[in-house]
Amino acid sequence: MKEEWEDIQDLMQFLGYSDERSVKKWCKKRNIPILIAGLNKYVSKHLLTQYIDNQLVIFVKGNEAIENLPKKIESVSKNRDKRYIPENEIINKYLLKYESDAKSKTSRQRPT
Repeated sequence: MKEEWEDIQDLMQFLGYSDERSVKKWCKKRNIPILIAGLNKYVSKHLLTQYIDNQLVIFVKGNEAIENLPKKIESVSKNRDKRYIPENEIINKYLLKYESDAKSKTSRQRPT
């Protein structure tokens, strides 16, 4: 049964923390329960492995998205400018707003 649990001190070293409170906060934020047995505190190796695997999947997907960026670049306008076209609608709206704000605005003259 001891093989299923990781000592909180080992987790502190792995995360690079020097204070046990930081490790407790880290575990609470990621919904990893801490088992208190006397003076010792343990976390489930299974849950830690699952969390790390999820982070690796997110990391790999992020790298795949970066590798696929050149496919999303399209030729725009007559002078062949290249522009990133995002797939996410919210990001696209934000970029369009930013582009319209960046353009110079014409000044209006007051009627005299």
